[in-house]
Amino acid sequence: MTLPMFSRWLGRQRGGEVEWKSLLRIARTSWSLLSKNEKWFFIIRIVARMSLNGLDIVAVGLMGLLGALTATGLSGQRLNLFGYEIPQPSAENVVLLVGAVAFLFILKGGLGILLARWQAIFLAAVEIKNSAKVTRYLFSGSLTRVKRYSRAEIGFLVETSVSATFSGVLGSMTTLLIDTGLFLSIFVMFVVVDWTAALA
Repeated sequence: MTLPMFSRWLGRQRGGEVEWKSLLRIARTSWSLLSKNEKWFFIIRIVARMSLNGLDIVAVGLMGLLGALTATGLSGQRLNLFGYEIPQPSAENVVLLVGAVAFLFILKGGLGILLARWQAIFLAAVEIKNSAKVTRYLFSGSLTRVKRYSRAEIGFLVETSVSATFSGVLGSMTTLLIDTGLFLSIFVMFVVVDWTAALA
């Protein structure tokens, strides 16, 4: 690697660190604008949505059990999982496992939609309250304060910026936390089952 190439690579790494720090700083700013009660309600909603990851983990585990049943039927060997012997596959247990996996994914999808709607309504209420605060600040003062901003700037302050601060930033951070938690949970489960295959 030549010196210019190394310099460009180092610059990209530093740029990535700056972007992450900027994102965290923006997220902290959005979080600080919530009241104490709003923070607690928001945490409750995040925990409720993250708890749905347990349904994904159980479904993935059942899919692994289904694969083990298939392998047992093809190889004729009896496999053990955590000290328990996997039974021979039959039409009943295969249909039961497939139905359970489908039910868990459908249940998770339905509950996920309801909880996402619950959070969207909460963030919309927060946006309305803060938009009203910005509007009162702009129009409750002197005429000079209003004249400092153009019509486009006022519209941006009251609508776009408030929406981006709460639904945009906090909503995106919630999705990031949920997806990261799901990834780590499934990865840990794979490590517990077979750490050599998980790290390969």
